[in-house]
Amino acid sequence: MQATILRSRLSDFATPGIFLLGEKAIAATLELPWKHNERSISCIPDGVYSCRRSGRRVTLGGLVIPDSFEVLSVPNRSGILFHVGNSVKDSRGCILIGSSFRVVNGEQWIAESRRGFDYWLKQFEGIDSFTIRILSTS
Repeated sequence: MQATILRSRLSDFATPGIFLLGEKAIAATLELPWKHNERSISCIPDGVYSCRRSGRRVTLGGLVIPDSFEVLSVPNRSGILFHVGNSVKDSRGCILIGSSFRVVNGEQWIAESRRGFDYWLKQFEGIDSFTIRILSTS
């Protein structure tokens, strides 16, 4: 199973993308803008990464993530998870998952994040790890 995120770095405020399994789009993604891979304020660099099921309940701020995957071996970074969230304000360098995009006050947001995340996670039932290719256009 080939996982890919195709994303756009055209904005100074957010990095939207599409999560593909094979050739099928299964989720919308949203990350922080590119800030040279600085921890907690930047999206991660393009590349190929291993992802491992977190296997634990994680709390980020007030958000509880009961199950997810962590992106491993990102240079100078750790603790990068896929999780629910609507705005880049919900991310500290993680990848937000949702069903689609929407614009709120001129900013890119994720819509139906909980539903989209649950669907995304269901695609990985019985899988403890996968490899993802992250590729930006522009």
